[in-house]
Amino acid sequence: RMTMMVINTQKNLPNFVLNKDEGILEYLYNVNSYNDIKIDGYPDFSNRFYLSGQNGFAIKELFTEELIRFFESNLYYHVESSSKGLLIMNRERLASVEELKRLIDFGNRLKQIIEEETYAGIEI
Repeated sequence: RMTMMVINTQKNLPNFVLNKDEGILEYLYNVNSYNDIKIDGYPDFSNRFYLSGQNGFAIKELFTEELIRFFESNLYYHVESSSKGLLIMNRERLASVEELKRLIDFGNRLKQIIEEETYAGIEI
């Protein structure tokens, strides 16, 4: 049992996985042809997070400065994207009420940033 949040978005997103550390997940994603993506000009982000996916160009287009700063300044969450939306989770257990409130707030703010960026003319 674990708590996850699924967010449907207005636009199709590139498939990506964002995790706070490299390790066994990195190995599993590399097996699936997901490559570690480094964002130029953001070495702290690239060192703190493992960002992977198949379409590096589309993922880099999505990860604007605003989105990168959002991830850098919030609690760590595991985020996966598909063309249908986002999956967000923190720990492999049920969340407490406080953790659930933080997850919902994080997800709502993330959705707002992503949808603002997609409507600002960025084609994803």
